[in-house]
Amino acid sequence: MSGLFQGPQHEGIRRALSALAPALDRVFVIGGVAHALYRLHAEACPIPTEPLSTADLDLLLPEDGLSVVSSPSVDLVGRLRDHGFAEKVTGGYGDGHVVFEFSGPPPFQVEFLVHRLAGSRSRKGERVCAKGQEDGIHALPLAHLRLLSKDVWKVEVDVGEDVLPVRIPNPVAFVVQKLRVWREREPSRQAKDIVYLYDTLSLFQAVWDRLCEQYTPSLASVLGAPRGKGARAVRRMADVLADPEADPLLRALEVIESSGRAPIQLGATSLAASLRAGFEPLLRHLESES
Repeated sequence: MSGLFQGPQHEGIRRALSALAPALDRVFVIGGVAHALYRLHAEACPIPTEPLSTADLDLLLPEDGLSVVSSPSVDLVGRLRDHGFAEKVTGGYGDGHVVFEFSGPPPFQVEFLVHRLAGSRSRKGERVCAKGQEDGIHALPLAHLRLLSKDVWKVEVDVGEDVLPVRIPNPVAFVVQKLRVWREREPSRQAKDIVYLYDTLSLFQAVWDRLCEQYTPSLASVLGAPRGKGARAVRRMADVLADPEADPLLRALEVIESSGRAPIQLGATSLAASLRAGFEPLLRHLESES
């Protein structure tokens, strides 16, 4: 058990995980919450920083759709309502994209995502994944999410009244997917993503080479490594983010400062060096796949 989400500021996430308990063995927690949960895994080393705060829980549905996580006896929408969440149709990502909001304090929301198939409409287009649109849960289709469903990890999360098993991406998949989608992210999200990358590499520094060797084969098949478009995009962004003069690194340092965390000594130079050291074994193992 852990006190990771025990403060009053985490009321929303505790309620969300409790509501979703019947489906947690089939959906994947991704995004900022997954990044925080890495601290609970046995492979992680302690680091002297708190995870960045997040105001939403991103849930990736399995590729065969919501039908495997919802049944007449498991009403996820009803459970979310019973735990204080209300549906809200957003206006920015196309018709019918629904999130579930907890009014707080502090406010928190739950969002369901599905992998967007190649050739389908962009995230600003219409809904394209019909299997994720059942029982009032209209999932948002995004590209490259399949990377996060390979070789998933499980951690135990204390939500107060219960300890729940939660599935999260393995950290190598987390890093690779961040690099793969980098150019599609808004600048503010890019800066936060760099902090996520830095923290993840720090948490698993002692075992990172072994993890890369273990998990890159399944990721390589999705990326088309070593020469496919996805693998080239990962290598290109790894080079960009290892440059201490890159503007995204400067923005990431601002995120660290504004979050109240201790600044990184030597600033962008040290941050770039840490990223470069983590990317090297990852790229080496991807390159070895054929």
